[in-house]
Amino acid sequence: MKKTLTCLATAATLGAVPVTTLAATPEAYLGGNLGYYRFEQEEFPNSSDEFEDERGSWKAYVGVRPNDVLGFEAGYVEFGEVDHNGARFDSDGLQVAMTAGIPFTPNFSVYGKLGQLFWDRKTRFTNFTGDSRDGDDTFYGVGTRIGVASNLDLRLEYERYEIDRADVDMASLGLNLMF
Repeated sequence: MKKTLTCLATAATLGAVPVTTLAATPEAYLGGNLGYYRFEQEEFPNSSDEFEDERGSWKAYVGVRPNDVLGFEAGYVEFGEVDHNGARFDSDGLQVAMTAGIPFTPNFSVYGKLGQLFWDRKTRFTNFTGDSRDGDDTFYGVGTRIGVASNLDLRLEYERYEIDRADVDMASLGLNLMF
């Protein structure tokens, strides 16, 4: 809960920058990314084991950029299932984030991202036992936006998530359709 309040307070503070000081036309967008992620959890399922795997993933999102610097997004991310020595970990989640970027040209910018992931995960072991949990954790990332057409952007991103004490590093490539 404390992380959620911190994230919301940060977003509200940064969102209070007067839009009139940053000249731009607001734009909404929807997008999707395909990615590859690395999952690592120490002490899984006990202190003598480490769970590590890599897999493909995807996400879909909607967002708005009120100016050239700030943006806000909401979306869904599917991490899929990873396995290690008969143990399986399956996770996905809803995310909300704020982006802050530096536009170098009208068609190229770099940005940072800070948000909250509301995750759901299922764990299964070889003896058919398992459990399911949900929760939320703060995540962060960096990316680049390259305009390829008047209403289409290419995005390259890296994001760092934490899901139930597991570290998830995701690199992805995607497209934004602006309207």
